[in-house]
This record gives sequence, structure tokens and C-alpha cells, in this order.
Amino acid sequence: MFSARRSAHYRVAHLLGIDADGTSRPLHYSYLGTGGLNAVRRQVRRRVRDGDGRHLAEHAAARRSPPATAQRTAGSSRSAWSAAATTSTPTCAAATARTSPRRSSWSGRRPSQAVAAGPPPWWRPDARRPDDEPPLSRRLADTARRHLAPAAPPTAPALSRLAVGGYHLWHVGRRRSLYRGVHRTASESFDPVGVARVLNKPLPPRVADAPLDASLVTGALFTAGIGHRVTGPLHSAPQTWNFSYRNSWSMVFHHENNLVLHTMVLGAAPAADALSVDAVLRDGTLLPERRSWMYGATPAVMNGAVTLTYLLAGLAKLTGPDGMRWANGASMRAQVAVDSLRKEMLGEGSNPLLRVLGPHTGLFAVMAAGSLVLELGAPLALADRRLGWLFAAGAFSMHWGIKVIMRITFPYNLSGVLYLPLLLMPPPERR
Repeated sequence: MFSARRSAHYRVAHLLGIDADGTSRPLHYSYLGTGGLNAVRRQVRRRVRDGDGRHLAEHAAARRSPPATAQRTAGSSRSAWSAAATTSTPTCAAATARTSPRRSSWSGRRPSQAVAAGPPPWWRPDARRPDDEPPLSRRLADTARRHLAPAAPPTAPALSRLAVGGYHLWHVGRRRSLYRGVHRTASESFDPVGVARVLNKPLPPRVADAPLDASLVTGALFTAGIGHRVTGPLHSAPQTWNFSYRNSWSMVFHHENNLVLHTMVLGAAPAADALSVDAVLRDGTLLPERRSWMYGATPAVMNGAVTLTYLLAGLAKLTGPDGMRWANGASMRAQVAVDSLRKEMLGEGSNPLLRVLGPHTGLFAVMAAGSLVLELGAPLALADRRLGWLFAAGAFSMHWGIKVIMRITFPYNLSGVLYLPLLLMPPPERR
């Protein structure tokens, strides 16, 4: 995020409304489409670029009343500051608008009911290795196994399953009407990404709605731990499809990537061996007394997916146009200014807090350097669980800072569910 270089001027394609007295002002983006500000602005920019701006303006002017979202927006305030962005000329044509017993899914066999079911033979410290293998490799493998796959109770992956599954139900359930509206967007805005690339044109709206509702059903089964060996992997399919299809109408919402990765890991792991319907039917209790390396490896794999995405974000900044100069904060400050201008021109209004923070270039330098350290150092969270706790606190605070300053929301990150596996990581085994 924020890796692109911004020029001194920025152009925003937006809708300009002319009142009866001849005054003009930017209208709320919801006159132009559904899916949220970033989704609509991408659609509008693409269609204006293709010469369809006049049609968009005429469609907005034909509305008899402002959309519900626009009614909740109390006017449009002027940009608080424009360090790297200046007011742009409207690109759309002006419009007149009225404003009034199962087996473990990983191993194919159930972990031992008694004490710890140890790691596979090739990971055991006392296992015999070929004579030609250096002793150092054995020590490294043993250290990695003790830290990344320690024996743990089944509650570690079970709590993650409840949190991730519950978040999916909340996130998709409350946005169901938004997704259905996106499915009914003009086909000119369809640009498939991810698994949706198999399509040459959009699906009929009712067909597109079916996987959306199916993901809520599989999500409920996944969260409750019912038939997890089947419903776990099955749930990942409609979830991945729905997010890819939704992103095909606008932009890629990166916060959903980690949700999909976490769901895939939990779907393939023995994440319903506790705190689930499966556990009650099989063991007669929600908390069976067993330990296995598979339960410790599950949060480790989830944490690996998270830290990799942060590392890639940091590398994107360093390999971008600014390189190491990104740490001086100028790119971040320019991005904040551009985002503020977008919101003002699209009817959301800029953040008054920027009036205070805008002139302080040193503050942006500190935030930029801190984010680079956090992202590039993310893999260290796998080395020690205490470093993982520190990383979770830092990343959680960073995203809430972005929310307060820029009003950009990363729901999965802000919920804290993304960082739960870092807190659930069991301690490493002793030698």
C-alpha cells in the first residue's frame, strides 16, 4: 500500500451537480453506482476514460431522489490541505440532480487420545538420519519443528476457526445487499480478476447471487464444526469465488486475501477437534484431552501467510519508484492528500484531522519509517511468539491509525481476528 509515486497534480473523475440557482457542487458517489467509494471511483474512472462519462451523468440526473448513502452525508467540506494534490477539473459531464469419529484431515488418522502424538518420524530429534547428512541440518530441522509445530491442545485451531468463521458470517452477511447490487452493475464495468478470469462476461445476477448465499450456509457449518472434513475445504470454494467476482467490478480489496488464506488453512487442518459439534459427537465433550503437533502447526501456517503479505507490502515500497526514499514520508503524505481530494470530490468530505497533521512532515516520516520496519520485520514474528505478540500489537495499531487519519478501513485487520493466531501460538517444545 502507498507504494505508487504521486505527482503534484491529481485528476479525479467525479459527478458535478448544478442546482436551480446555478450553483454547482460535487455529488455523492452513490449516485453513480454501488460497492463503496473505492469500487465506484474505479468504475467511473474506467468508463470516463472509455468515453462513457456523459451517459453516467445523464443516468445520475435521471434519479428522482438522492441515494440513501448520499442522504446520510451532510454536504461536502472543502479539502483540509493539499500538499501534493490540487483541485481537479470535473471529468464527467455536468448533471442536473434533485437534492431534496472422524479422522484428522491432515494426516488421514486421528491424533492419539492419550498424551502427545509426536511429530512425524523424520522430525523427531532421536530419529536416525543418513550418515552423510550434516549434523547442523538436523539441529535446524529440530529447532524449526519445536518452534513451528509444537504439540498443542486442539483448542488452538478451534478458537481460530470460531473467530474466522464468525467474522466471515458477519462480514458477508452485513454486506449481502451490497454484493447483490454489485452483481447488477452495468456489464461495461466488469473486468475479471482471480478465479473469475474464467468468465468473458458477467453472470446473470441471480446466478451470481447463488454462491454468495451458499457461502453463508457453508460458513455456518464451518464455524459450528459440523462435518468439518467436508465442510472445511468446501467453504473455501464459494468464499474465494465471491470475493474474486466482487473485485472484478472495481478493485482488489487486499484485506480479503488474508481471510481467504486463513479459511483455506483451517479448512485443511483438524480445526474442529474441539469446540465443535464434531467433537461432541465423537468424544462426548467440547474439550477432548489430547495433544498433537498438528494443532500447533495450524496457527504457525496461518501466521506465515500473514507475515508474508506484510513482507510483500514492504518490498513493494522499496522496489517502487522512490526506493529507500519512501521512508522520508513524502510518498505517504502525498497519498493522504490524494485520498482526501478523492473523498471531497466524490461527496464523502475530507477529514478535519488533516488540518492538524498535514503540515507536520516529520510526523509522516516517522510513520513511514515505522511501517517499513514493521512490514519488513514481519517474518521475525515466526521466530518467537513474543515477537509475534509485538508484531500483532504494532500492525493492529497501524491499521487503526490509517482508519483515523485517512478513513480507510481494513475490516479484517481492524477486527483483530487476523492477529489471533499470533496470540494463540503455543510455546516451543523443550529439548
